[in-house]
Amino acid sequence: MEPKLRPCLCKISSTSRDGKVVGVLSIYPCLGFAHFWRTLDIATAYYQDAEKLSAGWIARYEVWSVDETTRIAGCDIPLSPTEILLLLRQSFRESSSKQPLPGGPAVNGPLPSVPGINGPPAERGAERCDQNLEISFPASIGHDCRTVCLLRTIYNIRPSSENDRILRSYVLPLQNLSFSGAKWTSQLSTFDPGELSYLPEVFRAAWRDWYTYSLSFSPDGRYLCFADYQKPCITQLAVFEVSYGARFEARLVHSTMVRHRPPRVSEMKFHPRLSLLAFLSENKVWIWDFLDGK
Repeated sequence: MEPKLRPCLCKISSTSRDGKVVGVLSIYPCLGFAHFWRTLDIATAYYQDAEKLSAGWIARYEVWSVDETTRIAGCDIPLSPTEILLLLRQSFRESSSKQPLPGGPAVNGPLPSVPGINGPPAERGAERCDQNLEISFPASIGHDCRTVCLLRTIYNIRPSSENDRILRSYVLPLQNLSFSGAKWTSQLSTFDPGELSYLPEVFRAAWRDWYTYSLSFSPDGRYLCFADYQKPCITQLAVFEVSYGARFEARLVHSTMVRHRPPRVSEMKFHPRLSLLAFLSENKVWIWDFLDGK
């Protein structure tokens, strides 16, 4: 089915450093998931019901010329059902606040709108929320709008002729990270609300050990930062170096656990020349030399 005939889960965009092009990334779930979300009764639904709808998701990425307002590149990327299944097991959750995030529900479709998130659109993930549910969809657009990261896969669009494009991809080995590797294996289990039946209902949503993460490219596209958050109180940072040569890949430079309590790390920024990463947490700015690991 044509993606534009489906409701859009989330969308981000970014302008290249030279200001000549803009990249637009849109995520389209399968129609079954859209129907599931629209008709869900949180009191009776099971998380396994959502997991049955992990196939058929598509990401559409387009690169547009700013001056001529014409599309110069584009592709539809089928998203792996295995990756979507992991996403749902990691972060599909009941909202602990029971209140919609800023932005409110959409008026023109079955999925709620993207809440407002501070910071440049290309350096954030997106989160969906209605009065009962939340889901994270981490994504980032690179400096030249030719590279995007969706979940844990980096994609690179390389022109091969006037009307042809080569799409290369590489899956980040996040399962090898020390503190959260178990969140990236097939052993990650489905959340069962019944396991928390001993708690008062008002506490069950807040108690779930959900997991989410964010991604951010450096200004020159050489590095990619990964920051995760495992509720209730663990945050890990990792920096990968991306190679754009004949073999498109990324290697882990350094990783470290930086937080033992809330809130989540946010607003990650690379220094334009030095191997320094700044991030915001606890209303403070922290600096990490990721090459030295200090």
